[in-house]
Formats: sequence, structure tokens, C-alpha cells
Amino acid sequence: AARNDRDQKKFSQAIPKYEKFLTDFPTHKLADTARIERDLSQIDKTLTGGAGADLNSSIEAIRSFVESHRSREDFRDWYPLLATYSRRVSLEGYRQASRKHDPEFVKLGDEGRQLFGRFKANDGSDAAEEQEIAQGRRNALADLLEFDVKQKSLAELDRALNDQNSAEAFQIFRNAVNR
Repeated sequence: AARNDRDQKKFSQAIPKYEKFLTDFPTHKLADTARIERDLSQIDKTLTGGAGADLNSSIEAIRSFVESHRSREDFRDWYPLLATYSRRVSLEGYRQASRKHDPEFVKLGDEGRQLFGRFKANDGSDAAEEQEIAQGRRNALADLLEFDVKQKSLAELDRALNDQNSAEAFQIFRNAVNR
């Protein structure tokens, strides 16, 4: 039942079912698999919530997965999926920074980027994703700079208009348009 919910992307429903299974059958032969799927569902839930991704929770869920499972013999098998999750966090962080004009989201994107660097393939096969992340960061920084310049220009224009200095206001407006 939990796996079916996970497959249908009903992560909030799957997690308690995994928990119940693990409580009822902690030594069952599928308990290890249930722990992994529960923890992956937790990551997925934070990335696909109804109100959008909760990036802080996503980063914490990825770190929690690493902490819980890094001693496993097959832990490196999870690197590609962890790299994908980390990529999603970084790109969404940069998108949110651009959309909300909030540099705090760049920091979250950078955390995702750092995690991606940890889990990316060593053979260079993730180079396109790495470039996509770098471009997302550049775009976010450019959008933040543009917004900041626009806000400063508007504040200067407001000041000049409030001072009834139309010549200065006109010059500020011309400078803003030329930028």
C-alpha cells in the first residue's frame, strides 16, 4: 500500500504507512527497503508540496537520508538520485530568488548546488546539469541586481519628485531607461 502511494506520488500518505509497517515489523526482510523508501518519500514530499517546494525542508531531508544510510554498503548507488534531488533544490532556489527578489533563496540554491557537487558523477556525465545549475545561479544574481538597481532608481526618482526638482527627476529617469 505504501509503495503504491509512493508510485502515485502521494508521499504524505505513503510515509505513515511505511512508519506503521516499520513499527509493526521492524525485523521483516523488507524493513530495510521500507526505511529507504520512507526517507526518499520524505524528500519527494518536500519537493512537491501543494504550495511548492519547501527548500529548507528538502535540504534537511536529503541530509537526513545521508545521515541515516551512508554506512550502507550500497550507499553510492543512491548518488544519482541524490544528485537529481540536489539539482532540483538548487534550480528551484535560484528560480525563487529571481521571482521573489530575495537573495536568501540564492543561499538555498547554493546549498543545493553544494550537495549536487557531492553526489554528481565523477565521469563528467553530469556536466550539462552542472552548467544548468551555474546558469540558473547567474540568472538569479542578474535578476537580483536588476531589481536592486530598479528599486534604487525609483527611490531616487521619488525623492526628486517629492523635492519638486523636475530637472533632476528627468535626469534620473533618463539614466534608469539607459540602464
